Amino acid sequence: MHRYILTLIYLFLVNGPLNAQEGNCDMDYINASWGRLYQSYTVENDMGKSLDVLHDLCDCARELEVYAELLYGWIYIANLEKETRNYDRMHIYLDSLGKHLDIHDDIIADDWVGIKVDYYFLLGEYYQHYKKWYELSSLNYQKSVDILCDYSGYNEKEDVGLFKEKNKFSFNIVSLFNNLAIAYDYLGDLEKSILYHKMSIQLVDVFKDDTQNYTKLGVLQNLFHAYVENKEWTLAEKTVDEFLEVNKNFKSVSKESEYRRKRMLGLSYKNRAIIKIENGDYTTAENLLSASLEVCEDPMVYTYSHQLLSEIFVRTNRLDSSRNALEKSDSSSIVKWGLLNREMAQNKIYWSRYHIGNNAPDKALEVLESGLEMLIGHTLDAAKNESKLDYANATDKMLAFDFVLEILNLAISNHQVEDIGAYMELGRKLIAQLHANVLTTDSSKFIFSKKCKAFYEKATLLSEEQDRNIAYLNTQKAKGYIMLQKMQDTRAAEIVGLPLEIQQNGKDFRQEILRLGKERDEYAKNQMKVDSIDKLLFSTNQQYDAYVQNLEKEYPTYHALKYQIPETSLNELKGILRRKGATLLEYFLGDDNMFIFVIDENGIQHVETVPVTDTLIADITTMNHCVSTLDFSYGTFVKFHDSSSRLYEHLIGHVDAHIHNKNLIVIPDEQLNLIPFEALVSRKKTFDDTSYARYHQLDYLIADYDISYHYSSNLIGIRAMNGNEERKDFLGIAPSFVQRGGIQELKNNLQEVESGLGRYPEGKTIVGLDATYDEVMSSIKEYRMVHFATHAIFNDRVPLDSRIELADTSIYIYEIFGMDHNLDLAIMSACETASGERKKGEGVISLSRAFIQSGCPSVIASLWSISDQKTSMLMQIFHEYMGAGKSPKHSLSEAKRRYIDEAITKNVHPFYWSGFIQIGEVEEPERKIPLFIWIGVGLLFISGLIFGILKWK
Repeated sequence: MHRYILTLIYLFLVNGPLNAQEGNCDMDYINASWGRLYQSYTVENDMGKSLDVLHDLCDCARELEVYAELLYGWIYIANLEKETRNYDRMHIYLDSLGKHLDIHDDIIADDWVGIKVDYYFLLGEYYQHYKKWYELSSLNYQKSVDILCDYSGYNEKEDVGLFKEKNKFSFNIVSLFNNLAIAYDYLGDLEKSILYHKMSIQLVDVFKDDTQNYTKLGVLQNLFHAYVENKEWTLAEKTVDEFLEVNKNFKSVSKESEYRRKRMLGLSYKNRAIIKIENGDYTTAENLLSASLEVCEDPMVYTYSHQLLSEIFVRTNRLDSSRNALEKSDSSSIVKWGLLNREMAQNKIYWSRYHIGNNAPDKALEVLESGLEMLIGHTLDAAKNESKLDYANATDKMLAFDFVLEILNLAISNHQVEDIGAYMELGRKLIAQLHANVLTTDSSKFIFSKKCKAFYEKATLLSEEQDRNIAYLNTQKAKGYIMLQKMQDTRAAEIVGLPLEIQQNGKDFRQEILRLGKERDEYAKNQMKVDSIDKLLFSTNQQYDAYVQNLEKEYPTYHALKYQIPETSLNELKGILRRKGATLLEYFLGDDNMFIFVIDENGIQHVETVPVTDTLIADITTMNHCVSTLDFSYGTFVKFHDSSSRLYEHLIGHVDAHIHNKNLIVIPDEQLNLIPFEALVSRKKTFDDTSYARYHQLDYLIADYDISYHYSSNLIGIRAMNGNEERKDFLGIAPSFVQRGGIQELKNNLQEVESGLGRYPEGKTIVGLDATYDEVMSSIKEYRMVHFATHAIFNDRVPLDSRIELADTSIYIYEIFGMDHNLDLAIMSACETASGERKKGEGVISLSRAFIQSGCPSVIASLWSISDQKTSMLMQIFHEYMGAGKSPKHSLSEAKRRYIDEAITKNVHPFYWSGFIQIGEVEEPERKIPLFIWIGVGLLFISGLIFGILKWK
């Protein structure tokens, strides 16, 4: 509580309530008024009387020109108006406060800080609870937090200040952090939401009071839902366990506190039921929801529990029970929130599923359309749609997107939906707005990308027959969006000409946040360490947010450009494919269907729809295991032969008649990223002799095509903005690890890079103990091509811990994202550099992707751990072709073909040669014809002309 309340509680307890000194407007009267406020508000719980006292206090303070008292009075009036839901009157007083904040600088520092903290906190509450403008609410809460941190002297390294001990602003600090977390949740920024919820829990433990347990339960409830949205089910379940443990210690001292305890217990049962439904355990989930309803009759618990019950009843084909549950959910929603609310809209999704189960698709469509109307004012009249859609908050837009998915499902099930194109356009608008203006972190974007993938699969299926160009554009938008946005951010900075120092500051902040995220994942089981890292994350995020806000304010053109995600049109793509003499094979692997697009310089040649079956997915898994494991047994050979040849039929055989170029660009999707297409067996054979594996007798796809890969066709047309055109050709890096215990020496890496050095006019190698972090990072910006012949480690538990090993330390994946280089090609002849965590709609999160995202247009990387000796052989052949002027794709393909031709029988196993792949496309520079050649041609032309004239005469 602020200083007056703390003082006057003591006065009240000692002397009883202070009475007003009527007619005397002085400081004694003001102090007495604070005592009267305590009596009327805390003891008598009389809001009307409290407001009268505050108005008297403000009148007196204005007369005496005691502005600190006046502004504090307005703060309390605004807060009381909020509690009575008079939000318009609340805003009047906040508006007055805002106008006075920069006028009265004579107020003492402590009071000035307290007033500002309270002002921004209340302004945030006004925007959050009344206007539902979550971006503005988060900005104001953030200002309040910034002021608190500055004033409290918070030092994250010494752990003092804000999180160490109770301070004079503790009356609202937990609510402040909790509200800010909720605002970020509504904005779709789940990483920050979780971080601030966890900060709130730490603060609850610092500011112990009578409501500690109840407050902590509320924060844990919010944290649980953030984990669920973030699909972190283990952490969600852990939060429920903590929730129940805290609830055991909840002491009921009144009927109201007992109601709160039961309400929280009901919520905990409901939360655990959500996890059981996710795992398909409907019986346990139903029992938990029944227990939730028995514990209390709170409208919120009642609404959510019946929604979940209705879903269980639909899935278990108990439609009468589902209808009954939904009617109860509707009635409790009205009691809690009124007729028009988000929960009522959400109920309509459950109602639609009930109607579909009851074979009433028209009714299902009707309730879905009415839900969209409630959320974003959507009708098929685009003019009416625009304004309310643009101003809707992120949560309503997310829910509206779920409605669109449900409507597309109806259309796919052969139900006639009027003007389905309008709903697909609405889905695209929602995706664009959420990605550009709302979803701010990779985590939140990755989660939303899964929904986007489902949308584009449905949109592609619906549009394929009518317009395959639109079908292709749908699949194109579903891939690599986050990578494109990251790259566009960098390009926008360079286009606008942001000073290099400012750009570097942004990179440093982003790398530090990623580093802390990596460290946090490493210490996941050490709660004390995690809490400490969370504080550092909190502080770094504070600084980065301030950096971004200042940057976008000072450079509005940069702010506009960074969200203009470049798209390669079909005409542009045709031109690129014409220049390259290439055919593009793009795969879109949905939940139920796989789409294959064949595109060349003449446009889309063919679209094939292939059902996604268990056999298809099993063959991908089998082939991946067979090629990445060195097993010469005949049984494994048969598994590889059969799975690979079946995959060839599914992936290539359906469309091979439409491929007219030897040069192939493959854009795989989902599990298809796990297999090298080069190793697909194009002709199935029968073998009578089962004594040994015959990998050398198989017909591989590499024999017929030069193959490269990419994450998205939008990326094919993007050329890295390399500012240094005076770059040298080749940098080879081959470290020694004698000073790093536990890392095995490589016997052939030095030979590998030296073979490359001799093939290029300008080259350099950094080898042995000289291949240090500082030397590599300072040298790399001078070269077009870098070749890492070293170890690399992919950490599937903590992807941000993935790294390239050097003589003294490692280059981590998060450092590659922000690396300063001018590369056209990065070669990583190291283990698993193209392997990584698969993200739906985004491809594989790997070391190779990190280089592409950092602006390097092409990478040669490995899908698994490959023999040091065979890698060296393959790379030496590769550099031989590159040095002769061939493209990276052709050089790598020729190296593979030559390796297969020259290898002895056993060594033709695809493990040795198919693991290296090229990702991305290097745009070949225009070759300038030297001046002396132009002069020579000119002289020959003139001589010929003169000779012709003389002869004619």
